[in-house]
Amino acid sequence: MDVHRLRFIDLKPKAITSLAFDSSLDFPRLAVSRSDASIEIWRYIGTHKDFCYCHTIPGREGISIESLKWSGDRLFSADLSGTINEWRVNSLLPVQSVVSKGSTPIWSMDINSDGSSLVVGCENGEVCLYDLSYDALIYSRTLVKQDGRILSLSWHPTAPRIAMGCADSTLRVLDTETNRSILRITMDKNSNEENTLVWSVKFLSDDTIVSGSSLGSISFWNSKYGTLKQSFSLHNADLLTIAVNSEEDILFAAGVDHKIVRLKRVEKRGKGEAGGYFWVQACDVRPHTHDVRSLAVSRNGVLSSGGVDTVLCFNKVEEFEKEMSLRQSPFASWNERFQLAPRGNILLFCDNRSLKLWKITPQSVSTDHSSSTVCSPDKDALAKSGLITHKEMESDLFKASGLPILLLEIKSPSAQHIVCSGISDDGKLVAFSDPEKIWVYSLEPKVTCISTQFLPSRAVAIFSNNNSINSNTSIAICPSDGGIKIASVPSPVTKDSVIFTDMEIRKKKMSIRSYIKLKYSPDGKYLLAMSEKYRVLIFDTINGTLFATLPRFDNTFPPSLSFTASSESLLIFTSGDREFYKFNLKKSELKGLGRPFLKDIAMRVCSRKGLSMTLGLNTFPTLHGLCMIYDWDRLLFVRYEAKGKHKEDKEEEEVIGKKRSLGMKELSSHCVKDYRDIVYAGVLDCGEMVLVEKPWRDRVTALPPTLKIDKYGQ
Repeated sequence: MDVHRLRFIDLKPKAITSLAFDSSLDFPRLAVSRSDASIEIWRYIGTHKDFCYCHTIPGREGISIESLKWSGDRLFSADLSGTINEWRVNSLLPVQSVVSKGSTPIWSMDINSDGSSLVVGCENGEVCLYDLSYDALIYSRTLVKQDGRILSLSWHPTAPRIAMGCADSTLRVLDTETNRSILRITMDKNSNEENTLVWSVKFLSDDTIVSGSSLGSISFWNSKYGTLKQSFSLHNADLLTIAVNSEEDILFAAGVDHKIVRLKRVEKRGKGEAGGYFWVQACDVRPHTHDVRSLAVSRNGVLSSGGVDTVLCFNKVEEFEKEMSLRQSPFASWNERFQLAPRGNILLFCDNRSLKLWKITPQSVSTDHSSSTVCSPDKDALAKSGLITHKEMESDLFKASGLPILLLEIKSPSAQHIVCSGISDDGKLVAFSDPEKIWVYSLEPKVTCISTQFLPSRAVAIFSNNNSINSNTSIAICPSDGGIKIASVPSPVTKDSVIFTDMEIRKKKMSIRSYIKLKYSPDGKYLLAMSEKYRVLIFDTINGTLFATLPRFDNTFPPSLSFTASSESLLIFTSGDREFYKFNLKKSELKGLGRPFLKDIAMRVCSRKGLSMTLGLNTFPTLHGLCMIYDWDRLLFVRYEAKGKHKEDKEEEEVIGKKRSLGMKELSSHCVKDYRDIVYAGVLDCGEMVLVEKPWRDRVTALPPTLKIDKYGQ
């Protein structure tokens, strides 16, 4: 089978600006903010140091998020526009927003241990308190104003005191009950007498303040007397971030020199020194190539780091110096930005504020073989594994194709980022939405905006195309307030002819749910909807009924879903426990594959250290019983259905002269590792694959220069 490898699409991953773990012990969530103000939600899988991407809260143009904090299940963000947002994590929408006094940029934020109060540090030196009681976000009061901007904040774990790192070379402590400044420490300055910037502070439960500054040093202070207990000059440039584990005996520091240093607390054993301790440098690693802007440690002992190089890294705290970091691709969330029109041979790419449509030329109509963009995987290996038959190997799918063509680019008029987008199977209709509006475009006979409507922001919009069962082209969207809305598109298409109405479900009382994913079956008869808690529902669009409600496979991670080409079955692959299911739509029967087969898949998916996060699941229209599970560095071809069931396979067996059993031994899988940095994979109706890649050597050219460090022998 041919593979269109697309590497020329301009994909620009964004730098990580802030990281925050919630307080969960078993399955902690990680919030990751990037330089485009988007917030990614990751979740712990439960083994080793593996995290799986869940979804993304879209950002807004011109916003820079400087701090993220959790309070139970509530997520808060503070940015340089002076806005504090509380986010509804699953529905991707803000619950409430508060603007700081005078819209002053906010540089730092922290929440006290019981989650009742939030404090922010502003550009003008103000420290503002907000009340979080009763699910509110209400301004309480402003503490004593400082001279310079507040770069960092840390609340004492048990006492009503706040440590502040300022831009005027000072470290201060405020008492929130008396509203008085009880301590002021002046930091050293560099040789040029420039102010020292205190980028990070941590208040420990034993009243020790840990600070990291632009001098590259980490210092331990006695918060009662303001004396220096210990200091380490560990970095060649600014120390930007500090993180400490829940036991407060291991501390991490990182900064501009992309080095992460681990410090460990050691008990004093000298005579008459019982109960004392001191800190020592344990080790350091360099998992990043550029500035490390944020560190975070979960309660179950996982260190997360991120910065300018856009890569998210995970390390076990206890095995920090022994194991290599688990690096997650910066494009883990970009898989949702691509969608393929299999019949129209068009690839849709959704950027933050624009849509790009690429025309893929199949081999059957291509005449340009000199500039091929197609390469074939190892056919012999696929044939030997039994996934591709000899008849399929000799087909025309192994010829080359012409270069893709950029058809058009549609730019969003809004400053807000696009939440979701969709394209019809024939590529004639395109729709996209931001948190306020939805736009619908017709691409034939010319590009025309046929609908612009003010609808509450929703998670997903998707299309169904003309087919033999459902002759109407329809658009389904998920409003933010719950439910599903559907619009029928007439032919010929006219302006303002698309009207969304609530989908009516007959003979069934249903509570309104918020959905995060919609998907039509190839024949348009079924509509799949996934709720915020990853419950999968299937609707019959012809009869207007709820056809089936599938059991909750894994309420921690969204499963990968794909209809078969015949619309007879739905395939489900779960990322957390790596289970594989097939739901027969005709019989309404859910069946899991055999344990030996699942073990084989698990071994292939987890053959390297750390879990391979599943990006997607695809089926092949021309190859019955074959599907593909892919992640960022491998393709796993799975024969989920025994051969001989379809007419084409029976004819092939007669030609080959072999009789195959229809038992579980026919099920097999084959892993292809010829590709790396995979962003998206799809399949055209002709059976050819479309693979979007972004190698590291192409990404690094867009990054800013890194700090020059002298190396031995150079």
